[in-house]
Amino acid sequence: MIPKISFPLESLRLTPLYKNETELEKLRQASGARAPLSKVSAAYHDLYFPEPPENRPYTFASIVLSLDGKMAFPDNPKGPVVAQANRLNPQGALTDFWVLNLLTAHADGIITGAKILQVEPDSIFACQDEDLLAERKTILGKNPEVPLNVIVSFDGTDVPFEHIIFSMPEVRTLIATSQAGGQYLQEKYGAEVSLIGPYFSPAEVDPSSLSAQFQEKLIPCNKVVLMTGGKEPDAPLLMRCLRAAGIKHLLIESPTYMWLMMEQGLLNEFFVNYSPLYIGGPITPGYGLSFSEASHPHARFLVIALHNNSFLFTRQQLLYNAALNA
Repeated sequence: MIPKISFPLESLRLTPLYKNETELEKLRQASGARAPLSKVSAAYHDLYFPEPPENRPYTFASIVLSLDGKMAFPDNPKGPVVAQANRLNPQGALTDFWVLNLLTAHADGIITGAKILQVEPDSIFACQDEDLLAERKTILGKNPEVPLNVIVSFDGTDVPFEHIIFSMPEVRTLIATSQAGGQYLQEKYGAEVSLIGPYFSPAEVDPSSLSAQFQEKLIPCNKVVLMTGGKEPDAPLLMRCLRAAGIKHLLIESPTYMWLMMEQGLLNEFFVNYSPLYIGGPITPGYGLSFSEASHPHARFLVIALHNNSFLFTRQQLLYNAALNA
């Protein structure tokens, strides 16, 4: 059973430094939502996500960084440690985790990487705040309680099926990989694996067929593999498949996949939290995956907030070349 955590409202309150009211109002109008989650409004701001486009989910990523832009310590690569290591503000670390919970509450699916599962064998990708869970259903109308856990893998060889999420009865998991990755997993696990696809073009993605396959195969503890592309996974096709299967809002927790999505203009928002400490070293988002001077994403701040003169919380809207040149 997924444990619940107490997140006292008074410990979470953020001091707003900036809000882009014009853009926030546009998002509210595009959301179709009756109201925001009340605890989120009380502690942070009125959070609305717009309805998604037809061909993919509306996407948002979450990460906590040091002030020098590092996402992990070289001697302890677990991501959450960056927040917990901030000894000046322990409640800020709790608030950082709560922000991840509020994003999870808004998500129909969560993308994480197979390598993260290897480094963090006990991590649970679900909302653990009961207040948010109650309104996830009554206000946002989202069911089931736990978003679909989508584990991305280049070739299937790094998927740790011994991870806790694969044995939890509340969690549905989907391995997203290439055709080659799906074949590898089927050869290794035989009848334990259920394959969906492969898909090589948008024309092959039939929403009714995909929705039926998801409903039939995505049962907790099942090894279900969605294949896009031949030797390499196809991120735009994966997005199309997830949208066709009913995933409207998608949270990205894999740092490498965040950068891949940004590279292809597929990431809408970035929630970047800064823990005021310095780490150094090479472990930073996008390491080895640099953009060019001629073509790179831009960020427009939607919200900047401060917690106890320490943690800095930002909500950023991403703009790509087409939008910048419009």
